[in-house]
Amino acid sequence: MTEAHWAFSVRDHQGRTRRGRVVYSDRGGAAAGGAGGVAEFLIVLLDGPDSIDAAAANTAICIPKPPNLHALRNTDANKLPSRLQDLTFRPHRMAEYAGGRIVAPTPDAIDPTDIFPVHSEHPRLDRLALTLLEASDAEAIAPYTAVIRREFDLPAGADALAALETRLSPSDPSQGAPARAPGVVRLKAALRKLRKGTVPEVAIETMTEDLRLLRLFDDEHAAWPAAALDQLLGDVRAASPASGQARRTEIAAEVPPANIVPIRRGRSADQPPEQA
Repeated sequence: MTEAHWAFSVRDHQGRTRRGRVVYSDRGGAAAGGAGGVAEFLIVLLDGPDSIDAAAANTAICIPKPPNLHALRNTDANKLPSRLQDLTFRPHRMAEYAGGRIVAPTPDAIDPTDIFPVHSEHPRLDRLALTLLEASDAEAIAPYTAVIRREFDLPAGADALAALETRLSPSDPSQGAPARAPGVVRLKAALRKLRKGTVPEVAIETMTEDLRLLRLFDDEHAAWPAAALDQLLGDVRAASPASGQARRTEIAAEVPPANIVPIRRGRSADQPPEQA
């Protein structure tokens, strides 16, 4: 049995370090469990052809085409390095992987010749890892973009994030929802996360309620349900910059201090200060 395991890290387009594993094996079952543990992705390099046609989430299985030079292939199998950065393939081996298959959740987005360039001896596993991560991130945020499309009744092909941003930043702020209302603040935070390709911290159910309240500001003739009015009232109160106590503090701060002249000893209380 030939098998080797390596830890592998890449930086995504947001500059985040994403950690995964790379496995070289002569057994197709090496990818059965998927990434697992703390690994965000798994890349499996099979030693020879296999009939695998499906991969677990965040997993890519690289299957070479049948080799032409069996003797050279067998000698390669005994030279697996201890470090992934030292892994190299001879030209004929790179050609086998480039002419083979990559089984992944989104196989159409991966061209084996991009991962195994024939002019190099180093496979570009970083490209493969980033493709897996992008597909995984897109799948994770898909429910959030879907609920935006549904609540705003967007046509096919419309940019859901752009539509949300437009409603959160109307040209006339007085016609929009209170900027500091909790629901609006949550939506703005969710939008920032979605722009970065990460999952928002707010639950889908909460986001749906916030979107429905925001949608009511699109139509000035829309009938407001009682629940929405209660939510809006709570948001307005929360967005108010000054409560009663805060307002009393502000009024006290606006009153100038009294001009009090202390009475010195040996001076009559009714004697003018300038004559003391």
